[in-house]
Amino acid sequence: RLRERFNTDIPIVIIVAAGLVGTGKSTWTSSLLFEFFGCSQDYEPFHATNEQLTTVTEGLWVFPYPLISKQYPHVQFMIFDMEGMGGIKEGYDKECSSKALLRLYTVGMIISSVFTVHTHERPDTFSLDCLRTAFSVVEDLQNELAIAIPSLVLFIKDTDLHNN
Repeated sequence: RLRERFNTDIPIVIIVAAGLVGTGKSTWTSSLLFEFFGCSQDYEPFHATNEQLTTVTEGLWVFPYPLISKQYPHVQFMIFDMEGMGGIKEGYDKECSSKALLRLYTVGMIISSVFTVHTHERPDTFSLDCLRTAFSVVEDLQNELAIAIPSLVLFIKDTDLHNN
């Protein structure tokens, strides 16, 4: 169905939001959608958000329709929101969940044009190792299959401002 919704003659820029749980990925992707639709942010978010360590987005959330910007009318945008790293999920095996997230983030890097990483002031070692491993896989694929490495954008959440 995606093929029917998107114009194959116009480039598609895929924006992926990834990073630690509770750092604003879902809020950010919702605000991007508000921007595209030209509505105020007084509306409810397009999908569930929270600022706790409990995972809200599970796996991958996709807005499956082309978004056209007034600034870039000859480009279609597609937005993906990924499950946060380090989240708490009842009944899940932490090691198994970590491996699944690594795979998910690797896929996110492969499909994205712009890969955004949302983190706190001091990212934890696991998250950095996960991103390093995923980038290594993408780099290997780039050499073998001639795929492009996405642009990387880092968002650092200032927790001091958030707590005041």
